[in-house]
Amino acid sequence: SQESHPSVKVLCMCIDQWQSADDRMMTSLQDMPVDTTACSQQQLKSFADLLGRTAQSTDSVWNAFLSGFPALQADILAITRSQRLQSYRARWSVCIFEDEQADDLSLLPVRSSSLARHHNSICNRLRAAAELRPFKSAPLHDNSLNWHADNGPILFISSSPRLVHRKEGQGDSSSSGIHVLICVHGFQGNQYDLRVWRHFIASEFPDVVVIMSASNEGHTFEDVSEMGRRLGDEVAGACRRGRITRVSFLAHSLGGLIVRAALAGGWLDSIRSRLHSFISLGSPHMGYSFSNN
Repeated sequence: SQESHPSVKVLCMCIDQWQSADDRMMTSLQDMPVDTTACSQQQLKSFADLLGRTAQSTDSVWNAFLSGFPALQADILAITRSQRLQSYRARWSVCIFEDEQADDLSLLPVRSSSLARHHNSICNRLRAAAELRPFKSAPLHDNSLNWHADNGPILFISSSPRLVHRKEGQGDSSSSGIHVLICVHGFQGNQYDLRVWRHFIASEFPDVVVIMSASNEGHTFEDVSEMGRRLGDEVAGACRRGRITRVSFLAHSLGGLIVRAALAGGWLDSIRSRLHSFISLGSPHMGYSFSNN
């Protein structure tokens, strides 16, 4: 769809030149003796010239890509997102168990022991039947993130027919404004802890502005309500800039309690009408069973 763009035409031309130079260099390599000491001066000079032209072509391709990327950005992101979703679905679809609850009250069971036993039996069945194998490691990948098949993660999704979810933008005039996502770190954390999530969100939702909260760095041993006040002041200050119509939170561990403290303490009242989503990752909303404090 972008073939008529001048930068794209330059990029295609540079790629053709680079491929031609690369083909000539590979042909020259095949003609050279295995023992380079047996090469004539003329052969070495020709190869050096080809190497230089290939380097020049590579530089031209890179610069053409940088100049043409703005025209191709949306298409590149769409392609990479589609490929990533396909790989995720192929890998994780077998690890997801979905069920429909009778009503929304059952999403918060009073007695969780029977639910835990039920989930454990499902986990054992899925792990035994599914191809629950670790991902093939990427060239840059932390192998410690892999797991054994008998304790791989299973995702449970419970839904209720009584809970009606409105699609973003549907019946909401605020969808035309700026959507800000505040990332809140956990205990003894800092604003860089959720940077991987920030990069992922930036690629999936390029229109969302991501702000990494830093107001509680070095203060996570203090009272949670005080940390909530700091977060509220930080968010309120950020929301004074630009036409921000939606504010969401992505919080890790203690960060989830800090967001709740900011809400309960009234520190976010000035933007309450703009609150949109709250996602917590491993936050101890029901307390911490193994703590001595």
